[in-house]
Amino acid sequence: MLPPDAPAPHASATDGPLPAHLGIIPDGNRRWAERERTTKRDAYLRAAAKALEVVGWAHRCGIPRVTAFGISPENVQRRPMDELEFIHEGILAFCRAATAIPALHVTLYGDAAALPRWVPRRDGLRTLRTDDAAGRARCIVTLVVNDAPGRDSSGPVPPALDLVIRTGGQQRLSGFLPLQSAYAELWFTDRLWPDFTAADFAAALRWYAAQERRLGE
Repeated sequence: MLPPDAPAPHASATDGPLPAHLGIIPDGNRRWAERERTTKRDAYLRAAAKALEVVGWAHRCGIPRVTAFGISPENVQRRPMDELEFIHEGILAFCRAATAIPALHVTLYGDAAALPRWVPRRDGLRTLRTDDAAGRARCIVTLVVNDAPGRDSSGPVPPALDLVIRTGGQQRLSGFLPLQSAYAELWFTDRLWPDFTAADFAAALRWYAAQERRLGE
């Protein structure tokens, strides 16, 4: 569960408009494991804990929707089986922790074939809370799992994104919700995902607030 005293971004981060829908591409976990000389399993569990922390920051700032990249089709096709198991373990750890927080409504979106049986699901990917719980939640959190253009995906379809944050130094979307990202503002950082800080998050929000959003005009 999210620690009640987890640090939130500085108040100055919210002086301008906030994104109504924040997207996150949490890259750099394997490189973090190599740098720290630890296991990939530890890296993906750290990644899950960091995701829970960042969702907490977003909720405290008043951002009503957060969608994060859980695993891509390319990951499913190319990563070793043990690493896929670690990624799935991280997804499950996040789901278990996040669904225990009443303020959050957690959903999965994508292709259930990517997930082993022990990941929460019903008829493929499923909403992890009831509709009543969704109505009471103050922040909707979606994990994108094995989704790709042209593929039939299960779960509630995420709406348009306003801001996408990508860690790890790469400056591309890597197939992350291409339609929803069409007019999103893109903020990139070299910081590896497990190292992502409240100061980084605040910097991204300040940058977003300073943009003149034209939405294709």
